Amino acid sequence: DARDDDFLDWMRARGVTRDDARCAVRGDGDRGRFVECARATLAVGTTLATIPKSACLTTATSALGAIEGARGSGVVGLCVAVAHERSLGAKSTFAAYLKTLPAREALPSTFAADDEARRALRGTTVEGMLGADERAIADDYHAFAREMKERFARRGVNMPTLEEFRDAATLVASRAFFVDDALGQGLVPFADLFNHKGGSDGAHFNVVGCGDADADALTLVTCRTAKRGEELFNSFGDDHDNTVLLYKYGFVERDNRVATSSFGFGLLRDAGDITFESVHSWMTESYDGVDELEIDANGAMSRPLLALLRIASFEFLRDVDSGDDESHSDDVDYDTSIGVLLERTMTGDESEAEILASVDDYVVLALFRGRFNAYLDTKDEDRCDDDVSSLLRDVAREIKRCADLANDASGVRQQFGSGISGVAAAYHVRADELGLLMKAIIRAFDFGDDEETNEDVPDTKKPKLVEVVPAYAPTIYIKPKE
Repeated sequence: DARDDDFLDWMRARGVTRDDARCAVRGDGDRGRFVECARATLAVGTTLATIPKSACLTTATSALGAIEGARGSGVVGLCVAVAHERSLGAKSTFAAYLKTLPAREALPSTFAADDEARRALRGTTVEGMLGADERAIADDYHAFAREMKERFARRGVNMPTLEEFRDAATLVASRAFFVDDALGQGLVPFADLFNHKGGSDGAHFNVVGCGDADADALTLVTCRTAKRGEELFNSFGDDHDNTVLLYKYGFVERDNRVATSSFGFGLLRDAGDITFESVHSWMTESYDGVDELEIDANGAMSRPLLALLRIASFEFLRDVDSGDDESHSDDVDYDTSIGVLLERTMTGDESEAEILASVDDYVVLALFRGRFNAYLDTKDEDRCDDDVSSLLRDVAREIKRCADLANDASGVRQQFGSGISGVAAAYHVRADELGLLMKAIIRAFDFGDDEETNEDVPDTKKPKLVEVVPAYAPTIYIKPKE
């Protein structure tokens, strides 16, 4: 491929050194480019490549670096810099490198509304995050444009369009590394060719020089052995569950899982006279730290979700007892009562089972049925019965359907080592999330004997969902082995 030859020539000209005898760049139509061991054995401590920081595409090294305010403008500035360098075409210092990159990464944010993969994400946490992310990207773009447009114009530079910014943001989201405090985040040629693998046997190398502003280069040094023909991996972080991997990088791992499922991001549904959304709005307006409405990998509910159920049940039973459907939000005694309930649930030592014992079963079922309905078309919701057994049956059927579709689609495109992408990845995440919902229903209605909440489980790492600020913000931090 002429692009690869140009890229190799460009790396040599920019001072990037790598040993073809140790690591070779491979590629095929299905998996794209990747790196594999090219010698009989790679020993620990072997240098794979040295990449000068001047060869990394950052706000400082881009053509925008000389414009006041552009250098050091963070991840938003990096997205603008990438979009601008691409607009320069062959005139860009990074032209040969940029030609090796796709126009945009195939992230969920790029899926068309009528695409099967996007439809498969209906009701998932990923879909909920996408709506908030789209608004955040637009807000960031317009804020940067307001501040920098005149400065750009004085230099004869056009501000990229929002669409160009979005496309660049997908590259930054999936490829950017933290270089050091002075340069911030950037695209690191060659280092971004390594696919991700989680777990203790994930990364084959550490990076010396990142985070060190005095170091002129980043050096990739092996931290475990590899045999000839073995793919060499980086690790984006062991706390990345499949929700994060799909949302931010566009793939999932077969041996990974969905660690949490959210009831937030607009996925909370009212059920007749039970106004879950208004209760949650009151909670977030009145208190901090109560917005994580989640179930974890064990099916345990977060404290804010338990508090939501408790308050909604209090409201429901109060209205039933009084025969009054009007809001009591202006009643001082009422506000005091639900405030006490919230604080008691959030800070007390009651177990999940003890809290749920104070919640009406109808309210719990309504919450879970509403969450399940978020996955369905409206026409499918109408066929649902309102009892626990029917709900479990419906969830189980949908899990099987999604698992079968994921398996059927898994051969469409394999990439990222052992990972899968596209439609198969979307159904994989959907099935896993529904599995968590089933676990939560079983726990809540005492079909099992595990009474621990997700805060009570000892020695269990609880990965956090990506903060929607937006998707391109949390980039890879490559650092020396401690």
